[in-house]
Amino acid sequence: DVQEFKSSFKLLISQGLRASTQIVGSAVSLYCISPSLATLASLVIPSIIAGGTVFGSVLRKLSRQAQAQLSTSTGIAYEAISNIRTTRAFGAETKEHEMFQNEVNKACELNIRLGIGIGVFQGLNNLVMNGIVLSTIALGGQFVSQQRLSAGDLMAFLVATQTIQRSLTQISVLIGQAIRGMSAGARIHEYQKLTSSIPLEQGIRIPFHSMLGQVQFSNVGFAYPTREQQMVLENFNFTIPCGKTVALVGPSGSGKSTLCSLLVRFYDPINGQITIDGKDIRKFNATWLRSNVIGMINQEPTLFSTTIMENIRFGKPDATDAEVMEAAKLAMAHDFIQLFPDGYRTVVGERGVTVSGGQRQRIAM
Repeated sequence: DVQEFKSSFKLLISQGLRASTQIVGSAVSLYCISPSLATLASLVIPSIIAGGTVFGSVLRKLSRQAQAQLSTSTGIAYEAISNIRTTRAFGAETKEHEMFQNEVNKACELNIRLGIGIGVFQGLNNLVMNGIVLSTIALGGQFVSQQRLSAGDLMAFLVATQTIQRSLTQISVLIGQAIRGMSAGARIHEYQKLTSSIPLEQGIRIPFHSMLGQVQFSNVGFAYPTREQQMVLENFNFTIPCGKTVALVGPSGSGKSTLCSLLVRFYDPINGQITIDGKDIRKFNATWLRSNVIGMINQEPTLFSTTIMENIRFGKPDATDAEVMEAAKLAMAHDFIQLFPDGYRTVVGERGVTVSGGQRQRIAM
């Protein structure tokens, strides 16, 4: 979407500005040469604009559908490739290929319809503009025979008319590109309008080393925004004393991961409150809370496509190399890191694919 919008914007600015300038200049020339002929020619312009507006609205709707379908097919391809081991383990290559092919075929059909629509629009535009030129020749010839216009003025009028025709033809081509660009821009704007339900930079900060770390859930109720009718937690009460190690045990879907997500403020509870040392975590600055107070390791940790050193330093950007190595020793990762040819400078690849699952978890720790 970003590339489509950027390409459309560049074309509209460079070629659209030139074509518009030529149209304005040639229109002024037409009125200077023969106001009566120019007035007759301009009577057709409103109908062209009205038709273009109606046609354009239909094409914009079709373009947005094509963009959305292309996004769907790309998403399926991305999921299949990123989960390639699972796909291969279940022998599902053919199934995934068929799913991708079906979505691509839908995108292809929509884009063909869009291309036909743009082609019809450009063809009708050319037909109308050629009709204006032929009408100008017929009326101009009559004016010359009546000595209301000289032959030289008629030729100048025709040249200016053809300049307008070429410029309008170019604009009709640009309109097709603009329709794609507007659809892409609308999708980008939808993402830009999205805001976090939890303010990241508001709230208090206190010296984190002064915190004891007692965590308490008091009458907490929560349901995920996508499943508001299904309560995951209801009147939940739980206290973790400071300095204690606690394991949450329960069946799948009982809310263990939800508790962690609430504590790190990925979500806020619907009812009740969560406190650290008696202070409601909603009063803390969310960014400060996550970077200084709470450390979180996902069930399936993902690394960044950079060195092991930079991945470990992600939790503390100003850490020295010695501090990074000390953290690796505490996580029991130092020994296997030293076995790599490049040691801490080893690049782990996209999402950490070049290291094993256990090594990835140790680095995340």
